[in-house]
Amino acid sequence: MAPEYTFPAAHEDAYKVIEYVAANAAALGIDASKIIVAGDSAGGNLAACACHHFKNNKKIKIAAQVLIYPWVD
Repeated sequence: MAPEYTFPAAHEDAYKVIEYVAANAAALGIDASKIIVAGDSAGGNLAACACHHFKNNKKIKIAAQVLIYPWVD
């Protein structure tokens, strides 16, 4: 059974979450320069893709990634 929202919906959602967190870091009480993404299995793929997506972004920098058995093939 196919998912209701197909590629690239999950990736775009992940990017939007990171953009929201970076833009609202002060209100969330966090340091925007210390954003870390993490994911397990398919979530590891989303985390890795998010890091790649933002690697040349001047405003949003990912400090680290935690990939647990990522699906990256």
